[in-house]
Amino acid sequence: MTNRLLAVVLVMLLIPLLSIGAQQQWDLGVDKVSVSPLNGEVQQGEPLLLSIYIRNYEDRLFSGVIRVNLYIDEELKKTEFWDIGDISKGSIPIPAGGYTTVTTRVRTANLTLGIHDLKVVVSPKDYIDPNLENNVYTLKFSVIPVVSAFIEAEQSMIQGEEYEIKVHIPNPSGNPLDVKVRLFVNGTEIGSDTIYVPPKSISMATFTYIPKSVGSLEFKALVKKEGQSFSEAYFTAEVKPSCDLKLEDVSAPDRVFKGEVLQGKIRISNEGFSPTPVNITVEVDGEILDSVEVPSLRPEETKVVTFSVPTADLSVGNHTITISANPLNAADLDRSDNEYSLVFKIGPLPVSLTAKAGYRTIEVNLTNLGGIIATFDVKIVKEGIEVDSSSVTLDPMGSDVLKFEELDDGNYTVEVFNYGIKVASLRVSLGGGPEVESSNIQYWALVLGIIVALVAYLGFTRWTKKKWPSS
Repeated sequence: MTNRLLAVVLVMLLIPLLSIGAQQQWDLGVDKVSVSPLNGEVQQGEPLLLSIYIRNYEDRLFSGVIRVNLYIDEELKKTEFWDIGDISKGSIPIPAGGYTTVTTRVRTANLTLGIHDLKVVVSPKDYIDPNLENNVYTLKFSVIPVVSAFIEAEQSMIQGEEYEIKVHIPNPSGNPLDVKVRLFVNGTEIGSDTIYVPPKSISMATFTYIPKSVGSLEFKALVKKEGQSFSEAYFTAEVKPSCDLKLEDVSAPDRVFKGEVLQGKIRISNEGFSPTPVNITVEVDGEILDSVEVPSLRPEETKVVTFSVPTADLSVGNHTITISANPLNAADLDRSDNEYSLVFKIGPLPVSLTAKAGYRTIEVNLTNLGGIIATFDVKIVKEGIEVDSSSVTLDPMGSDVLKFEELDDGNYTVEVFNYGIKVASLRVSLGGGPEVESSNIQYWALVLGIIVALVAYLGFTRWTKKKWPSS
């Protein structure tokens, strides 16, 4: 009994281990963490900037999500997820044995003055890291009293997006302050505000700014008290290009025969600020079947793109086309109109069907009018009951004759099926010629319709020439 209990316990312990072992592993680690200010002394309320160097210890490229946990004095303060290797977001994979850098910040407004312990823990989100010893990096930093103004803003900005620029004004004295804050961007003033700062406290002036050009920005805040300079603050940011792609006016047939290539057109425009190459993907039921690249699409430019969808490997029935536009070197300000969907139907292959009645026999002549090889099922029906059947596989525009024998006199219906769908039928009476229903000769009706239209057009033009002499 004891041995059996011990075996059960061992099995229960092994199950989670086997589950973990089944997951894919990836060895990542932290090489180092750099801080700014470089001496690790940050004024209270000013963010401590971190640059985390993450090493890929595998012999293959890493693309995926990395989790970064920040602990201060053993208390979890922040968790971030970094999507590494997403080209559309400007991120590249970590090379084998190489490293990448992620930047973040630690807020200090609620931290006490003095020395604090910072612990950085990184790990791949969707993998098991086999070596956890190099996933942790620790350092110490100090929070010191605030003595000057500072600017808080995003270091990486997107062209055309709106951002908040916050100017923090400290007051270490025991008296209140009334100050005027002026904010400049690359030497041009973008706003001003008057701020009240209580004794031994911090107040903040908030400005909004939309960068219109790509490149570097230098923010400068001038703080004046009673017309005299009180403090200054500086901040730099980098602006990345942006666009605003829009897909519209899709033109494509809503029905094709199986084996045909569906040809369509779509209009794409860039309503954003910067030019960008664009990749357009065409998916059918979630599978990419075509991809078109536009080398460059300038602001306010519109182009018409042609796409193709082969249908030979698709089933007969309804399908959904989803067309997506993805900029290759710019951020898209509004992705809500980057996708367009439509439904089309694939029909069975058309055929040409004729039949000849003989003595107790019916000869069926069948031609495949489609663009791919296909199998057709032919059924002989009398008074609603199937009396004989056969199948034939035909090449594109290929024909064959099927002979059905030992049939009694009477009226019969010849029915042709492709992919389980009836594509043609006609009635035959043994001892007489075939009686063809109008719905049974779609191909020949189409040809006859074209001939009739052509004759009518020629007749009309001749009539108009006689009635209206040239001047």
